[in-house]
This record gives sequence, structure tokens and C-alpha cells, in this order.
Amino acid sequence: MPTGTLTPGSSTQFGILSSSVACTVGGYAAPVSIALVSPGLYQLNLTIPEWVPIGDNPVSCVYADAATPQGGLLAVR
Repeated sequence: MPTGTLTPGSSTQFGILSSSVACTVGGYAAPVSIALVSPGLYQLNLTIPEWVPIGDNPVSCVYADAATPQGGLLAVR
């Protein structure tokens, strides 16, 4: 749940998740910023650490007790 107020009918929304999201790419912690797109829909923006190897790397995020499905890959070039 966001901590800020949502504006019904607005094309953009702002808010902060009440708990942190932890993401990894290739097993390395990836800093994440979160944007509230619409009520209940968030966009996660990851910064890929420079030491993540080139190629397909596993990506995962955890929020509270929920995690992204296993098997997700992120191509680093």
C-alpha cells in the first residue's frame, strides 16, 4: 500500500510503498526505485550493478512475503 494519497482519475500517481522492495540481478543486489503508475500498479526501475556479467542473468524481487516468479532473465549487454 502506498503511504501517499492517490488522485482518482489522474493519469499519473505518486506514492511510496510502506515496505521496501529488494531486487537482485545475477545474484547481486540491484538498487530499485518504485513508481506508482495507477492504484495497485507499480513500476520497478532497477539499476544494474556494473559487475553483473554480460549475458542472460536471473532477476528477482521480493516485497513483504511475495517474490517474483523464478526463471526471469534480464539480458545485460
